[in-house]
Amino acid sequence: MNAFAMVCEGLAFLERTIPDRPQSRLQKYRLTPAGKEALATRRGDRSK
Repeated sequence: MNAFAMVCEGLAFLERTIPDRPQSRLQKYRLTPAGKEALATRRGDRSK
């Protein structure tokens, strides 16, 4: 995981798709509702 993704996960903007296996080669990340809100705010777009 790169440094940016670690920060986003720490801020609860990202979550792991397989939380029980953080080192899995199949691990992916998805935006949380808080991450979607932050992205919408950043873009100046309030529609979700």
